[in-house]
Amino acid sequence: MVEYGKETEVRKKIEQFQSTGALYRHPFPEFYYTEGVKYALKELFRRQGLLSDIAREIFHLPENNFVLIKICASHVEFSNRNGNVLQVKETKNSIPLIPGTSLCLYWIGRTLLLPTEY
Repeated sequence: MVEYGKETEVRKKIEQFQSTGALYRHPFPEFYYTEGVKYALKELFRRQGLLSDIAREIFHLPENNFVLIKICASHVEFSNRNGNVLQVKETKNSIPLIPGTSLCLYWIGRTLLLPTEY
């Protein structure tokens, strides 16, 4: 689990992450995610269930071809490509981020990726 004091180090690791282009398939709901997402959510933050939670919310949005996902300490915000907030969802467990900071992801088609992997 990431400690607050290590957030700067974690953010640098995420920003500098170099993907090989490999995709991972999530069985249900079915979608794909990149190595960067796996690294950030599963390995650094240890929040594997957040993958499913994000996908379930996106599949229920009226606009879901391109979604900007902003993960904050206590909630996840979903916006369209114009920056209009579509939904805000409280998280069951807090994410180890300093309040006021966030981790951004993109959902394009049925693939979840880091902005640096776009």
